[in-house]
Amino acid sequence: MSLTCNQFEEASKQREPFLFLRDALSALADFIYPPSCLLCNKYLDHHQPFCSACQSILKESAYPIMQTDSSDFRNLSESLYLNGVLSGWPFSEEMEKIIHMMKYQYRPGLCKTMGNLLGEIVRPVLEDSEGFVIVSVPLHPVRKRERGYNQSEKLGDGLSKVLNLPIEKGILKRTRYTDTQTALNAEERQKNVTDVFQIKKGKLCGVKHILLVDDVITTGATMNQCAKKIRDCGIEKIIGISLSRPR
Repeated sequence: MSLTCNQFEEASKQREPFLFLRDALSALADFIYPPSCLLCNKYLDHHQPFCSACQSILKESAYPIMQTDSSDFRNLSESLYLNGVLSGWPFSEEMEKIIHMMKYQYRPGLCKTMGNLLGEIVRPVLEDSEGFVIVSVPLHPVRKRERGYNQSEKLGDGLSKVLNLPIEKGILKRTRYTDTQTALNAEERQKNVTDVFQIKKGKLCGVKHILLVDDVITTGATMNQCAKKIRDCGIEKIIGISLSRPR
């Protein structure tokens, strides 16, 4: 039986005490079991998600690329509202594991760390980033409560710190609870996110350039729908940015 949006909201509110309990148990687990590297499981003497060796490997495996040609978005059947998409890593088993942990294992610190790394990696590719404001792709409020945070917003926080760019939160809003894009084909992905975003236009007064952040970009359907709404505010340039995009 499917649930209405209001039923989703009520069920999510009932889970909030359990989120507090989850956080307390997580802290206790860290005390009993010392933290380990999320990629190689080596025990750590700090609370960063990776050991120094794995962090070095992540930096070395990065391959930032800017995609701007229409042929890079061949799965989109509507106009392209993005000036380009910038991704930091090719999609791999390691990146899939990291993104899965960010989304489903309550790891806000990992999101910020990956945002910092992404910022370091893409800074030379962005060249002149002056005038850009960071905006994150939103989650529906129900899904955000379930996860405890918006992983794309946490990525944006990390990017903001490294790139020294302002981040504006709450500009974009997802108005309809949608199916996850993971199991959908290109046509279904585009239909699934059509007309699900709204924007608070007043918050972007005087802004000319936007960095639109998401964890992973596949067809570009979600990013493009967000960019479509941002264009309504008279923004001149919108660059989508993500950890990874399949190539």
